[in-house]
Amino acid sequence: MGWKQAFMFAGFISLVPLLTLFLVPRKFDRPIVDESQAPLSPKEIFSVFTQRKVLGIWLTSAFIETSQTGFTTFLPVAIAIIGGLGERTILGLSVTGLYLAFTIVITSPGGLLGGRLGEKFAPEKIIAVLCLLPIPFLLWMGMTAGAVWLALAAIIRIPFSAMSPLISTLIATRLPASTQGKAFAISYSIGPIIASLAALLAGAIAERHGLTWIFPLMAVFLVPASISALLMIGSSKEHAKTRGSSSTPSPPISS
Repeated sequence: MGWKQAFMFAGFISLVPLLTLFLVPRKFDRPIVDESQAPLSPKEIFSVFTQRKVLGIWLTSAFIETSQTGFTTFLPVAIAIIGGLGERTILGLSVTGLYLAFTIVITSPGGLLGGRLGEKFAPEKIIAVLCLLPIPFLLWMGMTAGAVWLALAAIIRIPFSAMSPLISTLIATRLPASTQGKAFAISYSIGPIIASLAALLAGAIAERHGLTWIFPLMAVFLVPASISALLMIGSSKEHAKTRGSSSTPSPPISS
């Protein structure tokens, strides 16, 4: 039908959730405040946000976002060129577009997998492992093409999808409730800013050396993401030990 109609349809889909707001219970219209916890002062909030485990959450999230954004940004054109699907159509629909949609659909179980693993194991450990899983596949994507490349492009999105609920879990469980709104805001602003710069770098590399170099480059950012997640494990254990060794509950900003 054309690009304009496609964007209009996407806009319509984006409006649909407004029709479901009446299903949300009224008790969620206002934030749930823990009356037993006194509001933190700006100095205390700064102390919370500079803890090693919190900085680790933001660093890990930013590196993951960087790798995922670079991968996703150039995926459609790479499917067409490296994957070899080109501008072919089936029943008037783009084969490249259909395969891109397929890679998104099969990642849905990844989010469920990440959530289930986070219930059984420390999220930091799972994130550290999940960051390492895509690396060999991303490197492989830089050395292959065709059907093999297309299969790798679909597989890699699964661990990326699994990491998202785990990052949210860390923010919800490692920070005081009164700071979680600000923490989510910072986490979801730092990542895209850094990721956009990485996308520019990837675009420059693609122009100079070709699309195949982009995906090994995205693997590089997952190494510090895994290291940062591992460093959070020791910080979280120390925090738990400190809280457990005192008869009086420690304030939420203790480390």
